[in-house]
Amino acid sequence: LHFKEKKFDDAISQFKEIQYRFGDAEEAPEVKTWVAYAYYEAARCHSVQVSTASDDKKPELIKEAIRQFETLLEKYPQDPLAPEAKSQMEKLRQLRR
Repeated sequence: LHFKEKKFDDAISQFKEIQYRFGDAEEAPEVKTWVAYAYYEAARCHSVQVSTASDDKKPELIKEAIRQFETLLEKYPQDPLAPEAKSQMEKLRQLRR
C-alpha cells in the first residue's frame, strides 16, 4: 500500500522490518519467499525513485537498490524473483557509469 501511494520511505521501513525480523538461516520455506520479496520490493522502492531524484541523491538510491538486490541473490538464489532481481541490478549498474 505504501508503495502504491508513493510513500517509499514508509514502504522501505516495512520491508526492512520483515527482513530483520524473519531473515535468518532457520526460516521456514514459506517465510523465505516473503523475505526474498521484501528484499526485492525494498530495492524496487529505491530504484523507482532514481528517475525523479536530484543528481546528488541518485547515487545513494542506486547503491541501496543494488545492495538489496545483491542480498536477495546471495541469500535466496533459487527464489523466483532472483532472475528479475539480477536483471534490474544490471540496469542499475549501467546507470552508475
